[in-house]
Amino acid sequence: MISCSGVWFIAKVATFSNNGLNNETFTVTCTIGTYTSTQTVTGLALGATQQVTFTPLTPTLWTAELVEITTNLVGDEVPDNNTLYDALICLPLNVTGLANNAQTDQFVQFNLANPGVLNVLPNGYTGSYFIAGADWKNGQWLGVEYDDGTLATDNYVNIDPLTGVYTDQGDLGAAIMGNAWDDTHDIMYGVSSTGYLYVMDPATGAIGVGDSLWYNLEGTNYSITNLNGLMIDIAYDNTNNILYGIDLGNDCLWTINPATYELTLVGFLGIDLNYAQDAAFDQENGLLYLAGYAGGGALYWIDTTYGGAYKVGKFTASGYELTAFAIPYGTLATAPVATISGTGQLSWTPVTGAVAYNVYSADDPYGTYTLEATVRGTTYTGPAAAKKFYKVTAVGGRQQTNHQEIRYREPIKNNGKLNRNNRYEFGPVNGFSSLSK
Repeated sequence: MISCSGVWFIAKVATFSNNGLNNETFTVTCTIGTYTSTQTVTGLALGATQQVTFTPLTPTLWTAELVEITTNLVGDEVPDNNTLYDALICLPLNVTGLANNAQTDQFVQFNLANPGVLNVLPNGYTGSYFIAGADWKNGQWLGVEYDDGTLATDNYVNIDPLTGVYTDQGDLGAAIMGNAWDDTHDIMYGVSSTGYLYVMDPATGAIGVGDSLWYNLEGTNYSITNLNGLMIDIAYDNTNNILYGIDLGNDCLWTINPATYELTLVGFLGIDLNYAQDAAFDQENGLLYLAGYAGGGALYWIDTTYGGAYKVGKFTASGYELTAFAIPYGTLATAPVATISGTGQLSWTPVTGAVAYNVYSADDPYGTYTLEATVRGTTYTGPAAAKKFYKVTAVGGRQQTNHQEIRYREPIKNNGKLNRNNRYEFGPVNGFSSLSK
């Protein structure tokens, strides 16, 4: 469980069922760190369920707590199913994300606090597959097109975050699965389906120097492909200069040394990834996210301390498969210049890196301006009025401040292992084949 954009009051709710033979009345206890609440389940009949609401909790921002809910039935014959474990994590989520819906070919914007609402851009992807990976670079949304290894669609594209119009910047020269921009050293990295990390030309996408990613397992060096891994996406933390990799084969999080190509295991995700994914780093808050697909598409926060993946929410009720995931950051270089026509239509100059525009209005030029609309375009016509004054601001430039540490009361880790048997196969996604497990 992930919360919150700001700090909310959360009423923890749990459902209990009776698998026994008798009607039962018993207490249940919810423990979250120092918080505890005990409620009573009354007269629960055979095969019935009863929902219990515990005392509301005010979580603290930047904290991660284990949640334990326990039934306290004296003489229970099957105590093994009496405890439910979860996690409560409170993070700042009021952040804009960009992505390609690989199942509908649409480019979308969404707020990380509400991934169930996808705002579709006017133009979509028109190629043969989808845009597999992307990152944000100096006001540009730069992505890599999925290629099946034939290099027929190994294109590097620049996507307009407001319109979805994309332009081809050049050929990659390899089947790149994901790309990540190192803003500190001005390096664009790309990772291929064959387990190679490359330095890419940030303007054209053409691959340069590169080598196989490897890990020292019990004294022996193995390439990631020898471990039956598949590095499906990468993301770069510009403040701490750390390159992260998401491994679909082993369902784990790695850090990557781009100088030696050595992998260091952070931990296991705790979810079973399949098909296309993409990761993005929130440079302002120092948080790693995954547009993941594990039985359905959803946004996950990735714990960079212990490696766990925690679901924020599904990408709509359909659980869409999203790729080309990027989180805009950086200060916008210019402000929009607005004009108004004789018919009352407001228009303004586009600003590089903007993902939307806020239109404010007032009845007095020296009065208080209130937000009237958020527009993903460069024109707006407001409701009729005898006199109104407007101002327009660009949305999307955020200061790269990164970041406050998450406080753990105790580690939250998932079990897993490396060097599995190969369990890949090809499965259909949106009419084409994609590597899966």
